[in-house]
Amino acid sequence: MKPLTTGQVRQFGEVSYTTVQQWCDYGLLKGYKLPSGYRRFEVLDVVEFFQANGMPVSEELLAMSQEEK
Repeated sequence: MKPLTTGQVRQFGEVSYTTVQQWCDYGLLKGYKLPSGYRRFEVLDVVEFFQANGMPVSEELLAMSQEEK
């Protein structure tokens, strides 16, 4: 499975781009920057973060995480 973009994490979490960027900058959500400066997030890391913080995890995101196992 391809890593998620900031926009995808934003949509799944129903939050702003800035919020996702801050989670990453503060070390709360595991992610990495590409040489272009864009961020990417592994699906399992996003699911774990959402669950640990009491956020709903969509069926689509759960299905994506099952593909990675």
